[in-house]
Amino acid sequence: MEAYLEVPAEFAEVMFAQDLAGIPDSDRSAAEAGVTALEVVGLVANLATIVVSIDELRDTVERFVRWASRRQSGSAASTVVEVRVVAADGTETRVVVEGPRSIEKLVVHVGAASRLAA
Repeated sequence: MEAYLEVPAEFAEVMFAQDLAGIPDSDRSAAEAGVTALEVVGLVANLATIVVSIDELRDTVERFVRWASRRQSGSAASTVVEVRVVAADGTETRVVVEGPRSIEKLVVHVGAASRLAA
């Protein structure tokens, strides 16, 4: 099973460059598949849709949080990041990520949103 995630284009480029995400098939539109949006609150960015395996969802979310932390702090140092998860049905959740438990909570919300979208 796959999850369709709408993420900042810069993060999508990183995932594509490392061959960790795919581009949605042209024969299945994002609207049809249901997309879960992952946004960093306060970051204005162009968005892109990526496809990841549900099995890789936790790793993808962790990478996203690390990417967002570096983006906000300018270094690899851990920083507090507020992430907004929006399911295809419009359900919105905000999670403040400041440690491993917060990442787990975010993974649960992204997973739930992905199931709503499917």
